[in-house]
Amino acid sequence: MLDRASDHPAVRGPASEPRSAPNHPRPVDYASGHISEPPSHRRLARSTHHKREASVQRSPVQWLKALRPDLERCNKCGFCMAGCPTYRAGGPLEWLTTRGRVSLIQDALEGTIPLSAIAPAVETCLLCSACLDHCPPKVDITALITGARAALREEQPLPAPARFLLRQVLPRPRLLRALAMTGAAGQRLGLRRRVGPLLKRWPTLHRANECGPELPGVTARRLLKGESLRPEGTAKARVAYFLSCTKEAIYPRAAVAAVRVLVAAGCEVVLPEFPCCGLPCSSAGDLEGAARLAERQREIMASLDVDALVSDDASCAAHLKEAVPVVEFASFLLEIGLPEAVHRIERKVTWHDPCSLRYALKAEEAPRRLIQAIPGIEYVEAAEADLCCGGAGSFMLTQPELADRLLQMKLEALQATGAQQVVTSSPSCLIQLGRVLPVISLAELLEEAYCAARNGG
Repeated sequence: MLDRASDHPAVRGPASEPRSAPNHPRPVDYASGHISEPPSHRRLARSTHHKREASVQRSPVQWLKALRPDLERCNKCGFCMAGCPTYRAGGPLEWLTTRGRVSLIQDALEGTIPLSAIAPAVETCLLCSACLDHCPPKVDITALITGARAALREEQPLPAPARFLLRQVLPRPRLLRALAMTGAAGQRLGLRRRVGPLLKRWPTLHRANECGPELPGVTARRLLKGESLRPEGTAKARVAYFLSCTKEAIYPRAAVAAVRVLVAAGCEVVLPEFPCCGLPCSSAGDLEGAARLAERQREIMASLDVDALVSDDASCAAHLKEAVPVVEFASFLLEIGLPEAVHRIERKVTWHDPCSLRYALKAEEAPRRLIQAIPGIEYVEAAEADLCCGGAGSFMLTQPELADRLLQMKLEALQATGAQQVVTSSPSCLIQLGRVLPVISLAELLEEAYCAARNGG
């Protein structure tokens, strides 16, 4: 039963209690993107036909003017309220809806309010794209919010630690690994507890210290050095695995599981050293940084001779598709096929939809089909399995009140299933749900069923 944390501080208080407006937001929100459905796997060698992103300096007014076509498509019908998680979690506040956010951005463009006045609305958007399912004109809210954040960044630059992370760490996988190992060593020495009181002056860092998971002390790439990347016999396909920043540093065993499952499915796997997908930059309004990362991804992709680039992180896959062809992990496995399971798993599980998987990639059925095909698994669908858990990249850190309200709503629905474990795939969801519930990545569950036991466990 999913009863681990009904009284957890992160989810205290019933969802029906009156809700006050959230505190003024802090500026970084690494959330989900908005892309169309994934393609089938195919030969991608030296593919260069994808559009290039502009990398230019603009004034705040120029950023806002570029958004005018999308702003004018909004007919103010209000249907978006039915799908907006922040509107549901934050109370009946118009500026927490897509319609309200669009109106405020229009007001800033027309000069009736200062640009800084739109910050609370713009920074509290999850970028989940749930509103698009209810929007008749299909207003591209992701483009509007990231563009508005880019305008805000011209007046309100990101804090120095955020700029360092986005511009120096995420483009450099080796530096990311080094910092992850350093952080894990610090946790083992008890620094997490000791520095906690000192971080209260910086709420986002304090929240990260309190809510972040324990770092494993080993990176995915190091673990993968001991794994066979070729199947027995002739390979069905040669694929590149996109190793996301979070899987590399925080969930390395989930990355190893994904690679092992791909090999079990008959794939030869290569591990190119891609930088960050660029979603954190884009979501924070650093569109120039995102464009640089996209250019680097195109360069690496052009050097590969593979049938598919596969990502088991839906948020990465959704954002990467603007730069290079990529296919989502579960969808790819359904297409290529898995062998007979080698283990039976007697377990009752439920599934949580990462927002990018459902709304950006439209691939929510693939993981359900894979889970239900595992021998012994009892699958039960949760009510509102598509409701955002409040993780959404750094949203859980920068918007703690809204994130915890969403987590409480999610917790109630998941516990009602009676499941022993929640399965999901996005690292943000694994972190957020893992604060209060037993959770496992889809790749690790599939590894249990289709792969022999790992050496060393």
